Amino acid sequence: MGQVVSPVPDAARAAFESHDWQQTIAALEQAAGQGELSADARMMLGDAQYWAGDFEGSVASFESAFGLFLDDGRRSDAGRVAALLAYLAARRQAFSVARGWLSQAEQLLEGEPESIGHVWLKLIQMGNAMFVEGDLESAVPFGEEAYEIANRIDSPSGRSLALSFQSILRLHSGDWQAALQLIDEATVLAMAGDDLRITSDVYCNTIATCRNLGQYKRAGEWTEEADRWMRANAVGGYTGACQVHRAELKRLHGSWLEAEDEARRACEVLERYRLNDYLGGAHYEIGEIKRRMGDLEAAEKAFERAYEYGHDAQPGRSLLMMDRGDPEAALSSITSSLESRRGDQEEELARGPSRARLLPAQVEIALRVGDRDVASHGCLEIETGHADRRAIREQGVGRCGDELSGVDAVVR
Repeated sequence: MGQVVSPVPDAARAAFESHDWQQTIAALEQAAGQGELSADARMMLGDAQYWAGDFEGSVASFESAFGLFLDDGRRSDAGRVAALLAYLAARRQAFSVARGWLSQAEQLLEGEPESIGHVWLKLIQMGNAMFVEGDLESAVPFGEEAYEIANRIDSPSGRSLALSFQSILRLHSGDWQAALQLIDEATVLAMAGDDLRITSDVYCNTIATCRNLGQYKRAGEWTEEADRWMRANAVGGYTGACQVHRAELKRLHGSWLEAEDEARRACEVLERYRLNDYLGGAHYEIGEIKRRMGDLEAAEKAFERAYEYGHDAQPGRSLLMMDRGDPEAALSSITSSLESRRGDQEEELARGPSRARLLPAQVEIALRVGDRDVASHGCLEIETGHADRRAIREQGVGRCGDELSGVDAVVR
């Protein structure tokens, strides 16, 4: 290309290894003034820019590295970058862009020696099947292949994320005990890994799985551990996900003002890093807090924002209907949401919480309406283990009512 290619400077490498992102960027920009940065240097620059909060600059650096890898005939490395760009596009919910990069990764990695790029590719294919297409059956072999490749190339990070995704599959197939066992194993393995994104994703999966099962104490413990690890490693962006979970825990314990502040700060971080798939949860928390404080208009606006970012805003939207004096519509809304989780895996995986987090609201609304059959059925599902009983107690749902014999003990 007619220009001197600058290797990765020692100063940049040292700063990168110590997670000093700003110093890494400064050293690489200085090197760029002396000659064109190599593809590897641009990858380092992109990573540093991402963790420093410059999302647009990061994507531009990765795209530039992709082109240079192709020019150099390094198909495997180009495929790895394409997989990363597909992942970043999916996180910001630009799914058409993600599919384009995924196709590039598939073409470039085909026939190449196994590498971390192949692990990433299988994991992204698995995530696409689970979270975008809602096809759990086709997701299974992708997860198994990712784990096997990670084993063969000795990638603890790859193994951990493969296990983490497999735990989600177990959860949605109804085997929640196996899901919890796998998620703990994956998280411990991730802590010893060498990929900041993968470890962060595993932490997020772990916390989300625990809270969807109503395991709030467990979720809180992992939230604190994840936050400690992320701050120690100067991991930006994903701390916003931890803030969403921390906001939820504070809300459940009645610290509404602190919870709202936590959720709003989470929105700022998540928007900066384009982690749009978590933004819905942050706005949902604001809506729940506002609803409980009696500001129903603000709650409705927050739930609308949550929906815009892919969260179905349940059970808050249904409870808001009840708060506004229309319990019949509220019962229809929450029942419809629960029914969607029986047969629509895409809705279950991509748009909202598990049945365990919706049943308490259905019971409460049914009692307000006076529908004993629906309330009894909801409590029975909780009591027989299809949902964690703590989900009811922790979410602050009131009594089932004296008229429901045997049910009151379940929800207290």
